[in-house]
Amino acid sequence: MNSRALTSGVRCAVLALLAFAAIALPNSAARAQPQWPCMFGQPAVNATIPNDALVSDQPTLNCFAWQEFIGLNWPAAAGQRGVPDPAASPADFGNPQATAATVWETYKANTEVFLAGGVKPNPWNDPPPAPNCITSAPGVRELLAKPGVRVLSALSAFGDFVLDETQQASGQWLADQAGNLIYYEIKMNKDEFDSIVANGFYNATVQNQTAATGVNPTAGGQYQVKLPSGCNAGSCPNGGPARTGAIEIKSAWRILTDPSQNSRYLTTQAVVINQAGACSPATMGLVGLHIIHNTVSQPQFIWATFEHVDNVPPASPSTFDNPGCLCQAVIPAACGGSPTTFQNCTTGQAQGQACSANVPPKTYPPSAICPVFPVQVARNRSISNNSTDPVVATNTAAQAMLIASNPQSVFQYYELIDVLWSTSPQDNYGNQPSQPGPVAPLSMSGATPDASAFPVANTTMETYVQGRTCLACHVYATVPAGKYASDFSFIMGDAGSSTATLAAASRVRRHLPPGLVTFRH
Repeated sequence: MNSRALTSGVRCAVLALLAFAAIALPNSAARAQPQWPCMFGQPAVNATIPNDALVSDQPTLNCFAWQEFIGLNWPAAAGQRGVPDPAASPADFGNPQATAATVWETYKANTEVFLAGGVKPNPWNDPPPAPNCITSAPGVRELLAKPGVRVLSALSAFGDFVLDETQQASGQWLADQAGNLIYYEIKMNKDEFDSIVANGFYNATVQNQTAATGVNPTAGGQYQVKLPSGCNAGSCPNGGPARTGAIEIKSAWRILTDPSQNSRYLTTQAVVINQAGACSPATMGLVGLHIIHNTVSQPQFIWATFEHVDNVPPASPSTFDNPGCLCQAVIPAACGGSPTTFQNCTTGQAQGQACSANVPPKTYPPSAICPVFPVQVARNRSISNNSTDPVVATNTAAQAMLIASNPQSVFQYYELIDVLWSTSPQDNYGNQPSQPGPVAPLSMSGATPDASAFPVANTTMETYVQGRTCLACHVYATVPAGKYASDFSFIMGDAGSSTATLAAASRVRRHLPPGLVTFRH
């Protein structure tokens, strides 16, 4: 028998066995495991955070994103930041109201790394600092006594430990239909933290000098402001060992006021600080998660974004949609409502008309004069459901896998929105001595999905700028002094300095695309 006939025979035997299994199993069990659209890197319910994609195509990177999501949300080991709990099992993954933080929740916040005066941050495993509460509601003191409790602040202050405020990528706030603000935070993994510390990049002066001259004043420091790339064994720079590379996380959280909702969300018990410095306890539910990952195969980063399935229509009810919303409540003139404008309505809409979606508030921050109100939100581009970018099919397979592992898992209620990557990636960094770094904007060559036709946006983080894709903004990220790029990372520009001029400059967002004022993304 020749090899072709043998292969054909084996294939037929396998198909026959699969057909028999489908008949033998109950119909519900046979349908429980949809096919993964990717041929490589199919996700599993385990603590693995992949270092790099095995191949670069959309189905593979969609699966890569789901494996990241699962690994990053694995329960963290007690007392060890960024380390998965080896005793955790797939059957427990996503248990409602789990008390253990997830791996990414224990990562360092950007405000723990970039400190006033550009001083060196505390070691990786040190706990975050306690908040400065002017007044405290009952229960706050007890909550703060627990290790790793989240602190969410309505406003950010340079050097304070906050949730990166309530400000979106485009500079506005967002509130759910309960009228509660959405809170954001930014985290980084240990590979990124270690690189920042080793190269002195927590200091604005060091970043600026390195980027402009190719000479790092830190002993042994690299020659350009570049973040470490994740790589699989055999594909690492200079034959080095496999590593995860730099990962940055941005998360969006809502206040859960109904305990019955807790079984559908990743929750955390947090201390919320309002603009007056008053602290109060709250149960928060995750509504959005950005994961950006620098890898050898994708030096322009892999950009994955997830949301809760209840955020916007077609979910009903939706966290951010009121189907009966009408143009009724007038925005005060002092809050930008001149000529007369109604909440959730564009200028010129008449009273009684149906509300418009994604209309940005006219003032930031909200205040007693310009209070928070529920915001109508809709997704501008439906989640891709085609063979080229099979996000819906990937979500279906992932959610079925999670349900099979733990029918109560809260993570079955999350979905991938899309993954942004490059078909023709370019590394703009030479990292040669005395060679200045690249000037912003960096290249976004080969951005896929196409940034103009199919922008990738998260309704909780880019609510009002869904026509832009993440990479189109991050190419403008610079070191604190501006001009020179900071490897697509805006948070690098938040480094402090002992020099007064640089310290003030680092609080201001750098050169950005026209029409967008402030980025916290």
